[in-house]
Amino acid sequence: MKNREIELYKLGFTKNEHQHTFILYKYEMHWYVDFNKISEYGDHKWNILIEDIKYDLQEVKKRYYEDLRMSYGYKFREKEIKKKLKDEYNKYNSWLQQETYFKIGRGNPNLIRETELRAKVELLKQLMDKK
Repeated sequence: MKNREIELYKLGFTKNEHQHTFILYKYEMHWYVDFNKISEYGDHKWNILIEDIKYDLQEVKKRYYEDLRMSYGYKFREKEIKKKLKDEYNKYNSWLQQETYFKIGRGNPNLIRETELRAKVELLKQLMDKK
């Protein structure tokens, strides 16, 4: 019986003494497992119940994130992030060009600063390509 409770805790369930159940609220859905199911179910029936809960959690998670990606707020935020990445890329790329541009009387270029800027530009370029 303790092993079954531990399985439920691993899935994220919490014990509710007042309702004699284990409760899980995830991805805007509720799951309940009564105390009597823990003690009365045989091993085979219990394994089926746990596998069904795991499958349901996976399916609801997929559907939840698909719905989230389709929402207006997600698309708006994605567009804003792309814009910020591009602005940062342009800023650091401009600074890099200024740092690498040779001017008479300016002195030696700062290689440490140039290396830092190159790394930032490269990282931002990779992030922009992933989106």
